[in-house]
Amino acid sequence: MKTKIVILMAMLGGLFYSCKKEKTKEIAGLQIVNAAIGFAPLKVNATGNAANFITYPDSLDYATDVKRGVLLSTTSIQVGSHKSAAPLLSLSQNFVGGGMYSLYLTGQSPNLETILTKEETYPLYNVADSAFAVRVINLISNSGPLKLNLSRSVTVNEFEGLTYKQQANFKKYPLKAADARLGYRFQLRDQNGNLLSTYTFFSADLEAVRFKANTLVLCGQIGGAFPNQPRIFLVKNF
Repeated sequence: MKTKIVILMAMLGGLFYSCKKEKTKEIAGLQIVNAAIGFAPLKVNATGNAANFITYPDSLDYATDVKRGVLLSTTSIQVGSHKSAAPLLSLSQNFVGGGMYSLYLTGQSPNLETILTKEETYPLYNVADSAFAVRVINLISNSGPLKLNLSRSVTVNEFEGLTYKQQANFKKYPLKAADARLGYRFQLRDQNGNLLSTYTFFSADLEAVRFKANTLVLCGQIGGAFPNQPRIFLVKNF
């Protein structure tokens, strides 16, 4: 009797896993990042259905992100704000089941711009690794090529030559005991070496990003006043 119960539980578990796997194939993941300047909080409709953006509930503040599931039947994404019922723009995309996508909202009012990509380069880790991964995207529309260095080695560029809308590949950073004590402070500089902004992974933050993929988003405007000065914010991909 015990054996039969165990076999039955195994069969049910396999059935549940199979159903769960099939459901995963029916949706895609979409991470939406708002770096667009001068707009009210933006709203993204990824349901595939028409929406009145004045009453549409979801909104995304500047320099924040959100993750959404998207049905594969969805072929259109609309972006709007509470100021108008109609969308500011629409995008077409055929989603792949289980695929991960990133939608960056950028530009400066009244010119809203987007970058929509399917993620193909997430880092892989070995069990023995003690590291985290960082990449950078430049969404400062009036910038020249930008670079980032670490505060502990200001003469070495970790990322360089980043023009507007350009995204660097992921780069791994070790998290051994000495690295964890020091933390990681990234310094954003223009092509003349002028310091524009910084972002710090403090020692206390590092455990949360171990074995993870992270994007540093460069946003704002060169010469912009608060809150539109050049800045860096973190997007945790997974």
